[in-house]
Parts: sequence; structure tokens; C-alpha cells
Amino acid sequence: MGTPAQILPETMQSYAQQVLALEEKSAELASKNMDEDFKKIFQKAISLWVKVSGSVQGVPSDNARTAILVVLTKMLNKIDLTIAPEFLMGAVGMGLEMGFAQALEETGGKEKVKKPVISPSVKEALDEMPGKLEQQMKDGKKLLARAQTFSQVINALSQARKVVTTTERTARWATNESVNHSVRSVADQKKVPLLWIPERNACVHCLAYAGKVSKPGQDFPAGLTFGDKPLTTEKVKNPPLHPNCRCRVFPWRGSKRGVGAVDLPAALEREAQRSVLKGWSESTSNAERLRAADRLLQAGTNLPKTVQSEAKRAVNTGTFPNPLP
Repeated sequence: MGTPAQILPETMQSYAQQVLALEEKSAELASKNMDEDFKKIFQKAISLWVKVSGSVQGVPSDNARTAILVVLTKMLNKIDLTIAPEFLMGAVGMGLEMGFAQALEETGGKEKVKKPVISPSVKEALDEMPGKLEQQMKDGKKLLARAQTFSQVINALSQARKVVTTTERTARWATNESVNHSVRSVADQKKVPLLWIPERNACVHCLAYAGKVSKPGQDFPAGLTFGDKPLTTEKVKNPPLHPNCRCRVFPWRGSKRGVGAVDLPAALEREAQRSVLKGWSESTSNAERLRAADRLLQAGTNLPKTVQSEAKRAVNTGTFPNPLP
């Protein structure tokens, strides 16, 4: 067996891959211009510093250093921070459309369903984004104005470049949220339950939601986690549970009966426990993964004795032997 995401039917895996591809496309498009601008700025910083100092370890005169900082500041001022939020609005729209199409395909029927609008959480994030980017750029410029050495210049530019990573992270999150929000909207209108599907290397918090089913119009339980402390004490409408979360919800009408039928919710919960005991939550620190495994062993599990014994050795030795499959 593998991680929870690896036991999904092909259709669900295909949907998840489509969403992942859209997330990456959204992040790339939203940050591409800024990323290219920063590459040029870093290159300019190196060439100017080496030109007047002989090397990046050299110490230029005060006048030469000031001239370099002026050039770099002007380049930072030319970066357009308004483009990213505009691209993100387009990404959100594509996420809503993708979730709507996937949910309709899965639920079937001829009922008329209203297309969802942007979720409140995404709207709030997009409204706050311009201010966050401006502040990060401002912080970088302040450091640059005080830079005395080349390493300090690079540190200042790296601070300013946080606008790129913030944009990429927000793009992925907003796209995922929009897809899941759209799926939830369709499922609620059609009165179909939702199944929580964790990403391949889900954290110890998201693994606790693996296989959970919410009734139509109802949220997922509050405070679930295999970790030290829940990420939230409030009920959860749908993933993402945290930044960089790539979990999904899926309309769930129940497992098909017949030979070889699989109780998918139960299977997802079982494989989530397996992931905890094997330490497959790559986004979680080793120490917390060990504590999660120990906590699950103490609570009890029906997983094979070999898996439990392996987990006990990991807890005792302080390391997991198994890489993510």
C-alpha cells in the first residue's frame, strides 16, 4: 500500500493532477514578470560590485557604493506590483470553472446548478495582497539603503524578492481554495456529501481529515490532527487547511457495491494512519512526525503488527527508515 492519495480511483487522481497543474500555472504566470525582474537586479548587483571592487568580497568607496545602491533602488522601483493581483483574479476564475466542471461531471444529473462566486477567504486574501507586497518591497529598500557590504546588498534584495514567493504561495492557495469552494458549492446544491482527500505527502494535520465525509451543507469537524496541536479550533468548510495545502474535496455518493468494492473513506483513513506511522509527512518536522507516530501507537491502531513494530523502532531511534513512496 502507499499514501492515501495513491489508492484513489483513476478519475480522482486525474482531477487532482489537473488542479495541481493549474496551481503551478497560476503561480508561474502571476510571478513570472517579477521573477525575471529580480534576476536582472541580482545580476546587475554582482556586475556593478565586481566592476568597482574587483570581487564581491571587495570594498568599494562610499561614492561607488552609493551609486550602486541608487541603480538597484531605481530597478526595484520599476517593478510593477499591481500585475500579480490581476493575474490571480484570472487564476481564481479558472479554479472556480475547473471545480464546477469536475463536480458536475462526477455528480451527474440534469438539475440546474448556480455557478459559484469567489469565496470570502479568497476575496480577503486578494484584497490584502497589494499591501503585503508593498510592505515587503519597502522593507527590502530600507535594508538596501543601509547596506555596506555585498552580502548586505544581497540580503536586502532577497527581502524585497519575498514579493515573488508571496505571490506564488498565494496563487497556489487561491487556486486550490477556488476549486474546492466550487466543488463544495455544486455538492451542496445537489445535496451530495463531500469526501476529504489528502495530498500525496500530506502533513500530520491534513492526514487527520483523510477519508472524513461531511454531510450536504455541513462543515468538516474542528480540531482534527495527528500533530501536537490542531491548526484551527473552528469547523472547516473545505481545504486548503493551511498555506501550501493541496488537499481536495470530492463529491461522494458512497462506495460501489460488488466484488472488489472498496470502502474508500475507510481506506483513506487507514492509509493516513500508515503514513503517520511511516513518517511520510514530508512537510512536517521529523520531531513532530515522531511524536505523531508515538501518539497514534499509544492510542491504538488496527494496522499490521509489522507496520507498528517498524514505527516503534523509529520512535526509539529517532528516525524513520522509509522514504515517501
